[in-house]
Amino acid sequence: MSHPGFAPSGLPYHRRFTVRPEPGRIEAHMQDFCHHVRVVVTHEAGRIVEAFSEGIRLPWNTCPLGAAGVGRIAGLTVDEARNPANWPGGRTANCVHATDVALVALNHAFEREPFTYAISVSPASGRIRSVRLERNDVLAVEWTVKDSRLTAPEELAGRSLNRPDFDDWSGQLPPQEREWATVLRRACHIAPSRDIDLDACEVAVQSIGAPDSSCLTLQPGVAETARRVRGSSRGELTDLDRI
Repeated sequence: MSHPGFAPSGLPYHRRFTVRPEPGRIEAHMQDFCHHVRVVVTHEAGRIVEAFSEGIRLPWNTCPLGAAGVGRIAGLTVDEARNPANWPGGRTANCVHATDVALVALNHAFEREPFTYAISVSPASGRIRSVRLERNDVLAVEWTVKDSRLTAPEELAGRSLNRPDFDDWSGQLPPQEREWATVLRRACHIAPSRDIDLDACEVAVQSIGAPDSSCLTLQPGVAETARRVRGSSRGELTDLDRI
């Protein structure tokens, strides 16, 4: 990375999902060092009545527009909305992180027990990283990743986190394990930005080097003008917002 404020620290990246289902409604939060997104979905007879996303902490001033895209899934069935290909507008009309937490919420819409996922990638920007997911404080998944390829566990050694290989091998996993793999892949992708001082950036394009169309903010024509929301980052897991 060659943009302002990047300095490898050796520190871990943390991400946490908090999911609270109840009859006809589910609320979920995703937090990491520079995001806190809340999603609420109400549903009846398997169809989404209303969907709402709130950016409690977001890094760029255009991010709320992307997060609001969650609202467009109202009217879809829960099953339809679990496939992001069915979301109106696609990637460049949405916030990828709001989409992530909404998809986790939708996967558990008909359950009753709340749970948390605590994810760590350590070191955040190392070539070789330990990647862990705990569900309700119990270790569920542990990977070792070198660059973008898994070296452990043995049964996944050699598998890539890059598409289309990831889509191929993760699609063969049981649904719960597929969800874990998906949220871990996202964490691996975003983790190096833990070592960026985002407040040293004026606009979003400086944090990535070039627009990549991965979300509304990071597409060409937006990334160059999306302004930094200074002071919105949290360094450590213990600094995350109480919810």
